[in-house]
Amino acid sequence: MRALTVPFHATPDKLEVSTLAVPSIFAATDVLIRVHAASINPIDVKKAAGMTKLLETVSFPFVLGQDVSGVIVQRGDDAGDFNIGDEVYSPLLKGAAAADYVVTSSKHLCRKPVTISHSLAAALPTVATTALQALARAASLQPSGDLTGKTVFIPGALSGTGHIALQLAKRVFNAGHVITTASPEKIARIPELLGEGTVDQVIDYTTQDVHKEIERGSVDFVFDTMGDALSYFSLVRPETGVVISLATMPSGEQALKAYPETPWAAKVMLNLVDAWYQWRARRWAVGTYEFFFPDPDIYAKDLEKVAWWVGEGKLRPVIGRTARLEDLEGVIAGCTEVKSGKGGTGKFVIELV
Repeated sequence: MRALTVPFHATPDKLEVSTLAVPSIFAATDVLIRVHAASINPIDVKKAAGMTKLLETVSFPFVLGQDVSGVIVQRGDDAGDFNIGDEVYSPLLKGAAAADYVVTSSKHLCRKPVTISHSLAAALPTVATTALQALARAASLQPSGDLTGKTVFIPGALSGTGHIALQLAKRVFNAGHVITTASPEKIARIPELLGEGTVDQVIDYTTQDVHKEIERGSVDFVFDTMGDALSYFSLVRPETGVVISLATMPSGEQALKAYPETPWAAKVMLNLVDAWYQWRARRWAVGTYEFFFPDPDIYAKDLEKVAWWVGEGKLRPVIGRTARLEDLEGVIAGCTEVKSGKGGTGKFVIELV
């Protein structure tokens, strides 16, 4: 089968389309999926480049891709309600989605939303489950136990996670005032891509200062997908405000749970960095600051909700760029854009069928 690989830790310009053996089912709960589309997340290109090598060992050739949408072609004896021919989508805990076939556990699988294509479905799993769990966590930390009527700030309007989180905040969690940031060329596209009324305030980060446009101490929840959590602490409502970040650094304990190979020295360093963030948060009287890892044990339940919201029209995945797997130049361009974290719109999807 074909697979998108790197032969060693490398940047996207070293990507290759390799020929590998079709993976085999080992566990009774496994299924073999014929991949129709896979999307690339920042973690894929970071692993390929060796940015996580202190935390985990990567085998080569390393196959990129964490999100998959496709059709089941083989199932284990204990794969639950999933059958051959079912269209499914999932975030893959072990990656390797950008290949003609992939094996994964049925425990993390969900039927693909019927109203969208495989390409659109592949754009959803990681960003949708992450955004949903982060918003649910933030809601649970509010004095009221929800985000209804709250002021929410989610930078990066058309980023991979940001564009999904904004829609969930307004349409599912009923946030009252939703604020985001975008570049001038993207601002006009927000209503078109995310829907009218999804965002209440857009800040042009190229000409406007977030700290002047948002009143200090007025935000109930900041969802940091850009790594700027420290600069947002002053915006948060004292004592009750919540900052959840995907882009700073985990504590040592969080890293160890997600990456069991994390060395002791790295754990100590990460704890020191987290302590610094916590101290800064206390200085600004932030109610809660957390780095966030999603819980894979509830992926399947989350994906069922996501599929339902897609069907209801509450959630629209956005694809900014696609490439066929055989178009290596296009694939490299898309992965390079993901790695840079700049200029992209929504998700980058690789199409295989």
